Amino acid sequence: MSSTASVNLTVPSAHFALESPGFNINFESAPFKFTQEYLDLIGGVDSPLFRLFEDLFIRGFLAIQKHVDGIASIIQLYYDEKKGKEIVDLLKSRLLFAKTTLGIQKLIHESMDNFRTKSYDWYQQKTNNIFM
Repeated sequence: MSSTASVNLTVPSAHFALESPGFNINFESAPFKFTQEYLDLIGGVDSPLFRLFEDLFIRGFLAIQKHVDGIASIIQLYYDEKKGKEIVDLLKSRLLFAKTTLGIQKLIHESMDNFRTKSYDWYQQKTNNIFM
């Protein structure tokens, strides 16, 4: 029996497979989905919950960067050599892009209530009756 805690991380492989919603026409270009509803739920940018979210996000992002090679190795198992290298290169570029607290905060703020994300959600609702 191990005394260390383990964490399961589920990552949609399509995210790393150079695929994006909207048939790869890059509707959603935000670093991640962070809608106004999520922001309202945590009380806005001046709330203690937002500061906690930002702190945990930054710490998590920096922590995952330490393990990017191991994560890349696991993801590469699912693809042939050429596609695997392409995906690993993309993964590393996404996870190693922001290396400072300020850079990671920029990712958060670029994602907040992003126009393109809202546009894609609207598109999904109108064409597929999917409410985001």
